[in-house]
Amino acid sequence: MGSEVSKNNDGSFTSPGPIMYFSIILKDPDKMHIVPYDNIVSSLVVRSLDKNHKVLDHRPVQQDVYMIKVAGSPFSTSTIGDSDHTILEMKMAWCDLLSVLIDHGWRIISTSSLAQRRSGSTIFFRKMVGQLAAEPSLRPLLCMTTSGWDKLLFLNLPGVLVGKVSQLVETIWGIQDSKTYEKTKNGCTLQLKLVGSPWSGVSGEYSIKIRKLILSVLKLFQSHSIHFTAKVNFNRSTDSVFFLCDESSFSLATPENMFCLSLNKYDRLRVIEAPSDVLHLLPGLIQQSWPYGIQQVRDYHSSQEYKLGSSPWWCDGEDGFHAKRLVSSLVAGLKFTGWDVLMSLNISSVIEDKSIIVFRQKLNTHIEHQHPKAVKQLVDWVSVSFHGVDKIRFCSGPGAKTSNHEAIAESIRTQLKDANFLQKEKDVTENIEWKVVGTPFSGTFGTGEEQRSMLLYLSRLLQEFNRNGWKLSASLNISSKYHATKREKYKEDADCWVFLEEPSDRLHLAALNPPSIVRYLGQSREDVSLLSSQFDQI
Repeated sequence: MGSEVSKNNDGSFTSPGPIMYFSIILKDPDKMHIVPYDNIVSSLVVRSLDKNHKVLDHRPVQQDVYMIKVAGSPFSTSTIGDSDHTILEMKMAWCDLLSVLIDHGWRIISTSSLAQRRSGSTIFFRKMVGQLAAEPSLRPLLCMTTSGWDKLLFLNLPGVLVGKVSQLVETIWGIQDSKTYEKTKNGCTLQLKLVGSPWSGVSGEYSIKIRKLILSVLKLFQSHSIHFTAKVNFNRSTDSVFFLCDESSFSLATPENMFCLSLNKYDRLRVIEAPSDVLHLLPGLIQQSWPYGIQQVRDYHSSQEYKLGSSPWWCDGEDGFHAKRLVSSLVAGLKFTGWDVLMSLNISSVIEDKSIIVFRQKLNTHIEHQHPKAVKQLVDWVSVSFHGVDKIRFCSGPGAKTSNHEAIAESIRTQLKDANFLQKEKDVTENIEWKVVGTPFSGTFGTGEEQRSMLLYLSRLLQEFNRNGWKLSASLNISSKYHATKREKYKEDADCWVFLEEPSDRLHLAALNPPSIVRYLGQSREDVSLLSSQFDQI
């Protein structure tokens, strides 16, 4: 299954060749695995981490897997866990790590939850040609994160924003106490102790207010050319959000609109701070893509709430596919009218809670208007989701499968076979479910090799999707279903990937033969701009 482990006569692993995609998975309590890896990437990650958080051990453990063991237990999912200081130290280390990887031409294309237990986020990276030609910045990223039930922290926050952020949070939510420390040339750490317990899964008016607070912070950052880069869930709690600060004097913030969709209870969809054209569009998209329709629409504490028929966020079987079709159609329909997914975010420590999805629209974007009573138009989409411990589900739209959809399904099927993963295929109406060998999405003890082999497969799958003009638009947590034992609760389903067809985003470099890639990776910065002109612009 996956890549075979091969060792040299001295017991070491064969040095892997250069890579264009890789992932990092965080493992409870103290390990990170890079899958696949090359010597450049593993060295970058180890050196960067060790500057801020002690690395105890690092080495290859499979032909395509590099293990890093760090001090403490920063990725522990236990309620006992490690100290706040250790966890915060690891988040600071990731501010530097992501900056270094970006500087070396890597872009974060997705952060996903791909295991039921004992795993935090899996972060997928893709090599970019144009970014390598840029001058290095080496400024650590800004991080917005939470602590406990009531603290909101900003790491590496520029000093000019301390007052603005504090005033914003106080106005929308309320602050009990604030503290600023660890001042450096890159900013400071701002810790705000909020009123109440906002990360405990608040309901009613407060559930809307906390989402409005997140939106307001994002808008403030965007107005100062501070751009969302990645989210990481270190210990299956709330997400930490990382931002890149653009300090170039010639950079002016592009005005953007933002709103968010919130998936609530088992059957609610709430729309927060959306403009009127979105509110007119959404009912038609829901009616087209959800067979049980809309039961009720109401104003809910200054948001628009749709109570949907049946239970899209707690369902299985064919309805599970319908739920994926619903969220994918919303993403694709909004994309048609100029709205892109900025991020999906988990802001609650309660296991039943799901993603909020933040959309953005550049104000100079050409907008396609849709008639309120007409059939809603969508860009082509594909959904790949991970169900239970051993199933991958596929559906596509809008409408019936096209030759493009069939080609993508065949690509997934072929790669599963080539990786010796495919055990059984089942058609569910016009959807497909593949049962794979082993339990790669369980995350339990004894399944580590299966999990790592699956990550290798998924990295290659992302590369294949991109080569064929499909862009991963969102990785969404849309299910409330969970299992409960005497010791723990854990989600039944992992994330749902939504791909949109965007041929202009193909990574043509990925189709090059290995000698060309080696030649490219060996270039100095001065030669990269000349070399990159040989490839299509991205």
